[in-house]
Amino acid sequence: MSARETETTTEVTLIGDEFWDKIGGRGTYKSFIAAVNEIGPKYRERIYREFLGIEPPPNVQPPKL
Repeated sequence: MSARETETTTEVTLIGDEFWDKIGGRGTYKSFIAAVNEIGPKYRERIYREFLGIEPPPNVQPPKL
């Protein structure tokens, strides 16, 4: 790169559904949340807190397939 050229860098941070859909394809986030809600309260709470870094929403019912 010459002295006249400048480098432009744009950093993007994806979170939530944008992140999961980016790494796994469209619908990955919804599928992930549905799976988390299916596996039971003990693991559901741990996944929300330790892996998602948020408190689990109260009284979430797994979707009926």
